[in-house]
Amino acid sequence: MALICLALLALLACAGMAAAGGCSRDAAIVVHADEVIAHASRTMVGAGIEDVNHELIGGMYASLVFGESFEEPAGPDGVSGSTGRITWTAHTAAHPCTFEVINGDAHTGVQSQAVGGQGCGVSNRGLDNGGLFVVAGRQYVGYLFAKPIRAAPNATVTVQLVDASGTLASAELALTSSAWA
Repeated sequence: MALICLALLALLACAGMAAAGGCSRDAAIVVHADEVIAHASRTMVGAGIEDVNHELIGGMYASLVFGESFEEPAGPDGVSGSTGRITWTAHTAAHPCTFEVINGDAHTGVQSQAVGGQGCGVSNRGLDNGGLFVVAGRQYVGYLFAKPIRAAPNATVTVQLVDASGTLASAELALTSSAWA
């Protein structure tokens, strides 16, 4: 148990140093086992874990896209998660755009996000808009489930990974039926 705790502490310490500018191989954690700072009751048993401020969701097992199932309440613009802890942001084009959260008939969960209009869409910048950390040359797997709400022959959905320099990756999904694709 002590080895696991120490390994986790070392991982967290290095992660903290990396966030502050880098983790050196010379980093060390010193444990003074002879210094007692607290006593635990022998009747205290069990294990528990609490996800506070997304240190699990946005931490060790990070999901790059936060709010991926569109289960957050819609903001005034009709986009799921566009208020409070922002998960999705509306993008509009020169053409009129419509955004609506639809309850029922969702692929996953109880609601889905509808986007209407040419060149319209939603974007996700990760947990607390912190960005999506990706590494060049590494393969990432993701899934998009979409379907047309109304008859839309030959509708196409484009998914893009972009940064300040432009589009890094792009894929298109043709919607040819009223079923989730």
